[in-house]
Amino acid sequence: MKLYFRTFGNGTPIIILHGLFGMSDNWIPVAKILAEGNKVFLPDLRNHGKSPHSSVHTYQSMSSDIYEFMQDNSLEKAILIGHSMGGKTVLQFVSDFPDKAEKYIIIDVSPKLFFDKNYVSELFHEELLKKLIDIKIQLMRNRTDLSHHIQSEFKDKFIQNLIEKNVTKDNENKLKWKLNLSALHANLNNLFEDIELSENHRNIDTLFIFGSLSAYYNNSVLNYLKQELPEVQIKKIEGGNHYLHVNKIDELTNEIQEFLNH
Repeated sequence: MKLYFRTFGNGTPIIILHGLFGMSDNWIPVAKILAEGNKVFLPDLRNHGKSPHSSVHTYQSMSSDIYEFMQDNSLEKAILIGHSMGGKTVLQFVSDFPDKAEKYIIIDVSPKLFFDKNYVSELFHEELLKKLIDIKIQLMRNRTDLSHHIQSEFKDKFIQNLIEKNVTKDNENKLKWKLNLSALHANLNNLFEDIELSENHRNIDTLFIFGSLSAYYNNSVLNYLKQELPEVQIKKIEGGNHYLHVNKIDELTNEIQEFLNH
């Protein structure tokens, strides 16, 4: 699959993969900071942003997309950074194509879940998809009407903005979703699958970064990572939630740069 992407800077290639419901432009502020001395690639993953849609949405398929992306851009190796779904895609990619990863950084997700999937649902994945599918977006007259509807359904300002960034127009000037909602909903269980760690992961410099307030940060995760990846670096950002690239961008980029410079 030919992914849409943006680039910033020149130098060592870095690929940043966004999370579920995200897109490349969510990471532009981080990319601009990292672009000094690096060439930062921001692809939209399949079924997101401006990239093509597919009924298949698995970590294996997204891993293959990134391999194809690197081939198309003549990247022999790259530093890979992934947040949430993008982080698990990076882990799958390292498993599939270890020779293509120079280093990798996983942001606020674990290869193995250590809390009830229903709790993740409460973090809005399942409920959000159902609500968005129920919205008859093409019947909305304009973005203002849609905004009012979204605000009535979702009280959290961050979620409202996240949803509205996923709206565009079709060839007939009618509103439509950038997200492939039906495919994401049908494949949601795939996104909760564990990524099995292997020697491929242990042989590459690795950094995990968590927000101290995130559901993904707990003792079970820490013990698991230290057991499976003895050389792993783990950083905690105090006061950070799941969206570190939004609420703790300076701390996040500092941790990334410190890791890359050593």
